[in-house]
Amino acid sequence: MSYALIDNATLTAVQRVLGVAQSRSRDSVDGDIAALENLVEAILFYDDLVCMDDYKEEYRVQRKQSFKFLTFLDPASSGFNGIIDQAQNETDRMRPTIRGGEFSDEDFRCFLERLRMHTICTWDISSSVYYLTMKMLGQPDTNEFAKYGQLSASIFSELLDSQETNGPDPYRENYQLIDSQGTRIQDGYRIPMAKWGDGSTGGLTAGLRSFVASLNWLAFKTIYYHFAARVIHADLFLYPIRQAFHIHWMQKASIYDADFTASLIKSLSQHATKEIEAVVQESRPYKVSLDLPFFSAWLVTETGDVSKVLNTAVELRKDDRFLTARQQLSDLHDRLESSNGNALRKVNELKKEIEFSMKQIRANFGIGEGQRVSTRSLIKVYNAIGPYVALPNVPEVDLKIPIPKFMQGFAKKKGMACLYRDIGRDLADIPRLGRARDLLGKKVRLYRDGEAAYNPKAEVPEYRYAHSQWKSPM
Repeated sequence: MSYALIDNATLTAVQRVLGVAQSRSRDSVDGDIAALENLVEAILFYDDLVCMDDYKEEYRVQRKQSFKFLTFLDPASSGFNGIIDQAQNETDRMRPTIRGGEFSDEDFRCFLERLRMHTICTWDISSSVYYLTMKMLGQPDTNEFAKYGQLSASIFSELLDSQETNGPDPYRENYQLIDSQGTRIQDGYRIPMAKWGDGSTGGLTAGLRSFVASLNWLAFKTIYYHFAARVIHADLFLYPIRQAFHIHWMQKASIYDADFTASLIKSLSQHATKEIEAVVQESRPYKVSLDLPFFSAWLVTETGDVSKVLNTAVELRKDDRFLTARQQLSDLHDRLESSNGNALRKVNELKKEIEFSMKQIRANFGIGEGQRVSTRSLIKVYNAIGPYVALPNVPEVDLKIPIPKFMQGFAKKKGMACLYRDIGRDLADIPRLGRARDLLGKKVRLYRDGEAAYNPKAEVPEYRYAHSQWKSPM
């Protein structure tokens, strides 16, 4: 039996697409559709799905009723407190640092670079005081700049998750500000060469402060869910923006080395990859690349209603083609569990079978020859429990509740797998779905007509270092 852990941020994103929860911005819609697609594929390719019931009390009953096909595990009665503390300790070691206008700390600099988000912070005048303001480096009203808004919206959505699930205060003052001359910025800092007044500063704008808080929460939840999946040996589906951070954190934890990470990122960006690309050695990960049709697009085209997508997917999973694919992927997992050095041969025995199954599924569940989005690569990486070097081991957890029948053999498992997709590619591809995209986004409801949306400001590159009456570089 195969089972996967789904994070609550994915479920909230799905509820926004279904119109059950309100969206703060149109910019978040395509990222939320990507989360819906992740959930649909988890339904189709796993026997059972698990979710941590870490929602705040007032939301729990409604959430369980909305996703009856999920099994919810209550962390409060499951001995998971040690994992919460461990994830918080790891997150506390990450200190967002803005130096000379750019994120310079190892963690968030690498994360933003991986997303190809070119952020820049400048001192902007407001009521005769300079406030540190986040902008996007580039030309406004371009496709590239529109992508910044979508990625920003996905990151800011972490604050909504922090209001609904349990964890540390994301607004804790753990960040560090340093100007381009290496001077630490504290209360009373004045901007050298400012062209307005005496250069008095007032700290971060509300937007930048919220962005830093979103990064804190994103890091905490990503690590928390990794630890939780590791304990119960579940494959891990994360909200798409978290997947990008998880890749960085896995390399930092020395589970993925630099070569494997580079190969993984390359595979994610390709439109067609080998079905199985194995790096099978003792204590080393391997990756399986599944080139899949956009199932939620097919489902919404067939039903005409995004509200019917999940229930139809639950029915579709009984189809012989998906039963066969699930069994093959489960067999692959089992063979690697008991490989004893013969993993590569055993993987190759299943390679042609899996390739044939995926080819058949692609042919049957695309949305027609006019579809400009042919496939999207889902990369499954197993084993994600490699030896930790930079980070301590996850604490032992004594699960205190009755374990669902399908999980009763979890203690015998040796590893777990993580699922990845390229969020940047998804944001580019989803609008190309045409009518299917319109149907998928039809029920989205905006909070107060989107007035709370974050619209990133632009900093034209040639003026980045210029002082003016309203702006100074950091």
